[in-house]
Amino acid sequence: AGLRIDDHATLNLGPGVYNILYLSAGKNVTINTVAGTIVNIVQDMHFNDQSLVQGELAYFNVLSKDVDPNSRSVTFGHNTEFHGFVFNPNGEIGLGGNNDLFGHFWGQRISGDPNNNVTHVPEPASLLLLASGVLGAAYKRRSLSR
Repeated sequence: AGLRIDDHATLNLGPGVYNILYLSAGKNVTINTVAGTIVNIVQDMHFNDQSLVQGELAYFNVLSKDVDPNSRSVTFGHNTEFHGFVFNPNGEIGLGGNNDLFGHFWGQRISGDPNNNVTHVPEPASLLLLASGVLGAAYKRRSLSR
């Protein structure tokens, strides 16, 4: 089944995997996420104006099945703030204007209006890999200096 979130509503997503047909968020919607939140979406994901997805960075995997190739299968309206990872390898990500996006955003195409701020935030696995590499290099340097 699909998930439609009405204007001015709040949705809290706990840890776990959510498999849904589509996600459609109205205006001024807030979605709170925690570590371990994974949302698998078969068709498309759309956020209307002034939406907020916040908390720990969640994963949103969009398959874009049965979506017209000339249509955007992921859209962010205007003045939206989004914290998370969007993986949409088969479709386009459309950005309205004046959005603040934090995380990773992968799409076959990404298009947008002016004044979008996209901030890369490493995913936890990348942070762990980076930290282990830095610690390993520091250990090796220390052992060589003895």
